[in-house]
Parts: sequence; C-alpha cells; structure tokens
Amino acid sequence: MKKFIALFALLTALQFAKANTLAEWTFETSRPVGPRSAGVWYTNVTAEIGSGTASGFHSGYASYSPFVGNGSAYSFGATYTWAVGDFFQFAVSTKSYQNIQISYDQVGNSTGPGTFYVAYSTNGSTFTKFGSDYAVAAGNWSYTIPTSANSFSFNLNFITAINGQSTVYFRVVDDSMVAIGGGTVNGVEDDRIDNFLVSAQPVPEPSVMALALLGGAFSTFILKRKSLKN
Repeated sequence: MKKFIALFALLTALQFAKANTLAEWTFETSRPVGPRSAGVWYTNVTAEIGSGTASGFHSGYASYSPFVGNGSAYSFGATYTWAVGDFFQFAVSTKSYQNIQISYDQVGNSTGPGTFYVAYSTNGSTFTKFGSDYAVAAGNWSYTIPTSANSFSFNLNFITAINGQSTVYFRVVDDSMVAIGGGTVNGVEDDRIDNFLVSAQPVPEPSVMALALLGGAFSTFILKRKSLKN
C-alpha cells in the first residue's frame, strides 16, 4: 500500500511539474535586420521553436541587426537612439498552459542603455511591470562559446492573469538614459537579446485533477485508519 501511495504521488508530481517550451527565439533563421524610422515597429520575427512573434520599437530612428549571439551566429540587436520606453517585444499563446516562465540573454556596448525591466500584457496595449529594474553589462558574445554571465530568468508563476490566454505579450523595456559605461546614452549605442524562451506547465486535464483529488482523499483515509489502529 505504501508503495502504491508513493508511486501515485510521484506520477501526480510529474504531471504537474512538467514544463513545455511554448516559444523560443534563437534568431538563427529569423535574423532581424534593417533600419526603421522614428516610431516605426520592426515586426514579424518568428520563433525558431514553437509559435510566437517578436518585434522591436524605438521612438527614434533605429537600425536592427543580427549581431553575433550568445554561443551562436545571430541575435536580435538594435542600434541608435535608445530612449526610455523603447523595447523588444515577444508575443506567444499560453492557451491550456499555466505557471509561465521566461528567460533570455542580453548585453550591450558601453554607450548603450544600462537599465531594463520586464513587463507583460494580455491585450498588447496595457502593460504591467514585473519585478524590479535590472542592470545590463557591456560585452561582446562569442558565436562558439556561450556564457551565462548575461542571462536573465523570470518566474511568473503567480501571475494567473497570463495563464490560458490566446496571446500574452512580454516586453524588455529600456528604463534609463544612463549608459552601461556611465554618462548619458548617446552615439552608436546598442543592445541585443538572444535565446528568448517562454516555457510553461500544461493545465492538468479534468480527469487528472479528479484522480489527484481521489488519490489525496484515499491517502488521507489510509493514514487516518492506520492512526486509529495504533
């Protein structure tokens, strides 16, 4: 009986703990490149894995380039006229999924913006900031040797509003005009992002939920019965 209970608990835990990749952008095939006038979006950057669309927006002129990635040939880079509020955006469906997590690599040059934050939205227009600002380091990636020094991850498990949505939008937003190297962001400033991953756990089927509840009730019954016997 103990073995049965332990096995059931293990199977239930595995069902609830399994995380799937909803979308991942490596930029190896999408390779975003080209100039955009002030206030014009760069759009339709498709995910290499799963399904989703990335984009970028600058209030001023911007040039998007597939800079060398973190251990790969390409990333999503934006150069010139970075201003507070400019961002990279990633849109993905979370239908039938919960416990959303995102992770990515990010770096810039010494004159690029040094402070960013993550925001999320379910309608693409009203965004909520998640957590606090974070600092981006200056550096150049190698296309052959990846590093974890410029990696960021955010666990949005408790944000239930983004569970089970047809589209959820994530933004990586510039929040300061202070450059990575100090002083004001100016000149040929750049920032780049790579390996943007959105993962989540599938919402359990009703039958699995019912089985879990039944198993819990059964386990409680067995433990109570054993207690009474003792």
